Parts: sequence; structure tokens; C-alpha cells
Amino acid sequence: MTRAADLRQAIARLRVAADPARFAELAQQVNDLAETGGRFAPEAGRLGRVALKVAAQDSITPGTPNGEMRLFLLAEVLRDSLSAPSLAARYLHRITAGWPESPYVPKALLALMELEPAHADSLRDALARDYAASPYVLTLLGTESPAFQALEDSLGSLAPGGRPTPARPGTPRPTPGRPQPAQPATLRAPVEQ
Repeated sequence: MTRAADLRQAIARLRVAADPARFAELAQQVNDLAETGGRFAPEAGRLGRVALKVAAQDSITPGTPNGEMRLFLLAEVLRDSLSAPSLAARYLHRITAGWPESPYVPKALLALMELEPAHADSLRDALARDYAASPYVLTLLGTESPAFQALEDSLGSLAPGGRPTPARPGTPRPTPGRPQPAQPATLRAPVEQ
């Protein structure tokens, strides 16, 4: 196998890795292969360096200051910059399990709806049942919530160099080379009984 083929194969395995330890191993492999040169080396080197930074932050726990926010930002990097949806989903699930009272859980559930469309109905139900008063849910349903921008500003302040805030919580950010869904994630309004 050629060096370029080895590199493409390592990148492909990195993008489908769902286990943080395997992801870290593959990030190092991509980084090492990129250092050998070749026409794919610059892009692969960038991916490898970003992946290594993500892998180095896997030790975030509920005791970590702003841990759920940091995991959300890592999930965004995994999803948008590395095209690694499996590990991104795993980090989003860690938010919902480790920080159930966090105001960012609804944002994590909205992101999971995109990454796990087979579970979208149950995620929608959980949002409507458990988080109907969330600024993310209210904004998605068209109700202005001043708390929405405050949450987004806090999240953006942790991102290296800041990050743009989407206009609505279910609106995916465009990423070069990544197909975008035709519609943002939506939530059914709860039915009055």
C-alpha cells in the first residue's frame, strides 16, 4: 500500500472511531503519517494536530469546571472539523448523563438529533417533556429568550478564538465538504390535553 493510501485509510478510520482511546491512537497515526510528506500531508497534518488536541481533552468529567461546555465544543470540532460523528455523539451523550441539570443538555439533544436521526423522535419527546422551558427549546419554537444569547455567549467564550453563534439552536453551521440537511432540527410543540 502506498503512503497516500495508508494516510487516507487512517483518516477514514479516525472519522468512524467511537472509542476515545482508539481515536487518540488513530490521531497519532494520522499525525505520524502526515509527517512523512506527500501531497496529502498538509491537510492530514492539520487533521492530525486537531485530532490530537481533541484526544488530549478526553479526561473531562462532571467535576471539571465548565465540563459540559467543553465537551460540547469538542463534539462540535469532532462533527464539523474532523467529520467524526460517532465520537461527537458519544461526547454529547456524556453531557446528558454527566450534567443532567445543565442548561446545555437541550443543545446537546438538538445536536444528537442530527447525528442520530434514528433516535430523533425520542430525543424530540425528551426535549418537549423535560426541557420545554429551556432557552434553546423556546428559541427553536419561535419564542424570544434573552437567556439563549447569554448561554451562547458563555459557550463561545470558551472556544479558542471565539466562535460564531447560530441564529437558531437547531441551525447547523455550514462546513466545507459536509452536506447540510435541508431543514434545521425542529421540535413539535407539546399538545395540550
